[in-house]
Amino acid sequence: MTRMQKLAGVVLCGFMAVAATVSVAAPADDVASVEVRYGELDLARSAGAEVFYRRLKNATREICGPVNARSAVLMRKWTECYQGTLDTAVATANRPMITQLHRQQQAHVS
Repeated sequence: MTRMQKLAGVVLCGFMAVAATVSVAAPADDVASVEVRYGELDLARSAGAEVFYRRLKNATREICGPVNARSAVLMRKWTECYQGTLDTAVATANRPMITQLHRQQQAHVS
């Protein structure tokens, strides 16, 4: 059986917003999702966790679209989408090593 993780970014009122929890409902046309497969990875080992976390980040970039640094407002909206979607994906994955990697990344950004 293949395990997969779905990420969801919700588009509301023409602006990017991020679903705070997995249970947030939105019309099907407003939800973007990407499947992130990890069935072949051992998430209890750092190498597998790092590959999976990188996949989560890539999927998050795909959902939020390219970085738009032309204005501070657009950059802030992209950052909110990226961070919120990645936070949700990590919480949904609910794997200790993934959470630890995410926290380490956040500490470097802050």
